[in-house]
Amino acid sequence: METEVTQGKSKAVWDSITHEKWIDLAVEQVRAGNRNRSHLSKLGWKNFIEKFNLKTGRNYDRKQMKNHWDNVKKEWQLWDSLLRGETGLGWDMQRQTVDAPNEWWEEKLQKYPDAAKFRVRGLEHSFKLDELFRDVTATGARAWAPTSGSLPPLYTEDHNDIEIDENSEESNHERVCQQIRKEKNLLDPNKKQFKKGKRNNSTTAKLSKQLDEICEAIKNRSSYIRTDPPGCSVQEVMDKLATLPGCEPMSPLFKVGTNLFMKKANREIFVALKEPKYQIEWLKEQDLNF
Repeated sequence: METEVTQGKSKAVWDSITHEKWIDLAVEQVRAGNRNRSHLSKLGWKNFIEKFNLKTGRNYDRKQMKNHWDNVKKEWQLWDSLLRGETGLGWDMQRQTVDAPNEWWEEKLQKYPDAAKFRVRGLEHSFKLDELFRDVTATGARAWAPTSGSLPPLYTEDHNDIEIDENSEESNHERVCQQIRKEKNLLDPNKKQFKKGKRNNSTTAKLSKQLDEICEAIKNRSSYIRTDPPGCSVQEVMDKLATLPGCEPMSPLFKVGTNLFMKKANREIFVALKEPKYQIEWLKEQDLNF
C-alpha cells in the first residue's frame, strides 16, 4: 500500500483496487485524446479527477493525482527499459514477468538494480500502462495470448508480427498522403482554383510546409496503432469548429466540417493549420459552394 501526503490534505492511499481504477480512468482520457505530451491536458485532468473521486469516494486534488502519475511512470520506465528490444525470451504467466535464464537477469540487474523486484513479480497492469505512457492502443500489439509462453511482441524490436487492421485508416499512409498532396495542389498559384489576393507567398509556403510535415510524420510513424493526437479527436475538433467565425452549429460551413472530420487525416490537417483564418479557408476549399 502506497501513501503520499499533500500539505493541508489527507493522505492519498493507493491500494491495489484504487490504483487499478486510477489506471483505467487515466487510459480513458488518453483514448479520448486528452493527453498533452508527458501528462494529461487541462481538460483531461479535470475529467480524470472528477471521475476518479466520484467512483472511489476520495477527494484527491491534482497534485496528489499527478504525484501518483509520476511515481507510476517511473516504475513503468524501469520495466520498459528492462524488456525493451528483447527477443526469444519466455513469459511466466503465473508471475506475469519474463522467463529468462539467471545469466540474463544478472546482466540486466547490473544495469538496472532496482528492477530486481520484477524477477519475482512483473509490473501490474503493464499493458495498460504501455497505452497510458507510450500511446499504444488496445489492438495490434495487444493481439497476444498470455498462454503462449512467449514474451509479448510489444516489447520486441521486430514489429513484423504486430497485427494491423487493413481496413483502418492507419494501415495505409499513402492514401492519407494523397489527400495531403491534394490539399497542397490547392496552394499552387498556377492552379485555376488558386484565388489571387487571398494568400501571399509567405502564407502559401507556411501552409505547404505544414502539410509536408503532416505527411512525413505519417510515413515515419511507429508500427503501433495510435490514438488521435492531442486535440484531434472528433469532439475536440468539432468544438473548435463551432468557435470559428461563420461556422456556427448547423451553418453550411459547419456541415462541411462534420463530413470532413469523419476522417482522421482531415482532423489532423485542420488542427495542424492552427490559425482560424487558415482553417476557415481550407474548409471552404473542400466545398465547391464557397
